[in-house]
Amino acid sequence: MLNMCNIRFKVLKMGWDDTSSLHFDLMVTQVNRYTEGNLVARAAEALVAAAQVFEGEADRYVRLLSSQLTPDGIMLLNLYGRMWKRMPHGLHPSFFTEKSEGRVAHFAGESGRVAFHDCVRELSAKRLDWTDFKPNTPPGCDSYNIHATKLGWTVIEHFWKHDSQMRMPQDAPTGPNFT
Repeated sequence: MLNMCNIRFKVLKMGWDDTSSLHFDLMVTQVNRYTEGNLVARAAEALVAAAQVFEGEADRYVRLLSSQLTPDGIMLLNLYGRMWKRMPHGLHPSFFTEKSEGRVAHFAGESGRVAFHDCVRELSAKRLDWTDFKPNTPPGCDSYNIHATKLGWTVIEHFWKHDSQMRMPQDAPTGPNFT
């Protein structure tokens, strides 16, 4: 980034009027012209514009991703969000618990179990959930949970934006390095 700033400064100081004089690998880079008097304002405008583009792209991606989910996948995300709504503060629900398959009649029984595991695979493939496996916790037992990622929570919030309780809790584990 420092090099880009230096290059942009040189463009201004050397008096080049257009970007056609730039080296071939810099022509695709947006060059903002500035003077010492308007540097801060131009930099702020460029940062705001970049943030707006990013937000627009992120929103389009979430809408596209949401449109590609199966009804079963959407149902499982809803189940996870509702488990968080009801869970006492400090406890972390998981997609995968002894009772999660039976919480919705759709996931009950042998065929429901298959549908449940297909949903978990679908959400994993789209990076909407992650596996939290901890060996020997407590001693002699392994701990296995599946939680929504930050992207998963963003999709939950997209679907249920009308429900203020379907928001990512501050203490939600969203990946192996969430703390």
